[in-house]
Amino acid sequence: MTKEEVVHLFVLIEMVYPYCVPKSETVSYWFDHCRHLDFGKVIANLKRHMKRSPYPPAFIELAEFSSRAGTGNCIASWMEEYEPRKGA
Repeated sequence: MTKEEVVHLFVLIEMVYPYCVPKSETVSYWFDHCRHLDFGKVIANLKRHMKRSPYPPAFIELAEFSSRAGTGNCIASWMEEYEPRKGA
């Protein structure tokens, strides 16, 4: 994935989960560790996650390409990667 694709991904996540914003560390992590990821597969995992979970996805839920991706079982992980939107 390119940096532009990572930005696009976070814009989509914030549109679907407007009560949370990614922490700056999360965005930096994605910029540093997502070069090998396929954008189409990540978006497919995001779509699957959105159908199943009221919580924003953790990195591992979007980055892994197994049948477990997007199951919404990483509540502790997403809480570490996002924070409440100010004024929400």
